[in-house]
Amino acid sequence: MSINKITRMAVIAASLALAMASTAFAATNSGKILLSQGATVNGTTLKAGSYNAKWEGEANNVTLRILDGNKVVATVPAHMVDLGSKADNNAVLLTGATSVRSIAQIQFAGNAHALDLTGSDSSKPMGN
Repeated sequence: MSINKITRMAVIAASLALAMASTAFAATNSGKILLSQGATVNGTTLKAGSYNAKWEGEANNVTLRILDGNKVVATVPAHMVDLGSKADNNAVLLTGATSVRSIAQIQFAGNAHALDLTGSDSSKPMGN
């Protein structure tokens, strides 16, 4: 085999590895959530229904985007908290009066970390 073919194969292999790594990384930073009732997040009222959650950042510096289809309907700062064990299901924890519920935390099945939207230390924050 010539050096050009070996180089070309190495570049292709590296490109495939990078593409697979970015896909895996993206998959770990998104999930589906279901609101069984309306709730607010960062001043935006969300109706009951299914949404996509996507986030960027780590530990105490996370930006969460909630999407309805491909449309971003809310953006909110959050921080990751350690649940101590993996969540069994996707879950949205709400807080506040029955008529004015706010999203406090989002947990994802199979993940031992959750997104906390309260800004408080109600769970053990990561990285502290």
